Amino acid sequence: PWRHLPTIREMVAAVPRGLESAPYLDFPLYLIDLAAISEERTHGHPAVGALLSALQAAAGKLSEDRFDRIVATLFKAHPDFRFPRWLTALSSYAFCHGRFAEGMETAIGIMGKYLGRKEVEAMTVSIAEELMRKGKAEGKAEGKAEGEVKAILMVLGARFGFVPADIREAVESRSDPLALESLTIHAATCKTIGEFREGLR
Repeated sequence: PWRHLPTIREMVAAVPRGLESAPYLDFPLYLIDLAAISEERTHGHPAVGALLSALQAAAGKLSEDRFDRIVATLFKAHPDFRFPRWLTALSSYAFCHGRFAEGMETAIGIMGKYLGRKEVEAMTVSIAEELMRKGKAEGKAEGKAEGEVKAILMVLGARFGFVPADIREAVESRSDPLALESLTIHAATCKTIGEFREGLR
């Protein structure tokens, strides 16, 4: 149990002008340790169960098995029109925050177990856009470049099922934001992985 500063009054005791004695601040603060709750005990709406499982895994890397179980839980909400947005958010969280240990292709493969190819492709493009937005929001060239690189590899993985090592290395070695933006468009429009390789030259 959480014993340290159990009430909001105690947490704001240092605030000046007597605010700490205001009656509306005197109520208990309950903290729930999600790590102590087993996955089997998280009931309710599938989106809530998936969210709690993702938060439980936040302390470390998401393993392939754990990510699969979270997507399976979330998939129970598939008829809900919000499902694609939820899955995109989950995947973006896993990739953007470096939580996924197995690699993007593995994650895309897992999503492919539950979704059709077109749905996975659309989802991947959404995640790629999120990665690019994240890079731009950081306001740093290296952050933007990192987001673009992840986006390119993710789109290629979704479209062709794999990313050869030479292409991965060539994309990861690029740092010019304009060139990477151009490669992102090329990744989404090329007909074959060989055509993408040609575009790298």
